[in-house]
Amino acid sequence: MARGGAVRDAPDAEAYVRDAELLREEIRERQRRKDCVKDVSLVRESYFDDHHLLNSVFFEDAGAGSGG
Repeated sequence: MARGGAVRDAPDAEAYVRDAELLREEIRERQRRKDCVKDVSLVRESYFDDHHLLNSVFFEDAGAGSGG
């Protein structure tokens, strides 16, 4: 924006500000999922349908098996 220029609408910025708490919650949830790989007590029942996450949790806790 140039000095003395006209103010324009910024719908994307307004949506970002309006939805800030929702976005913060998404960030907290992503961090919790990342942290639960190291701390099994953070795993929620709702995570049981995320097989990739559960594999990461089990491999971190027990290590990879012999595979054969």
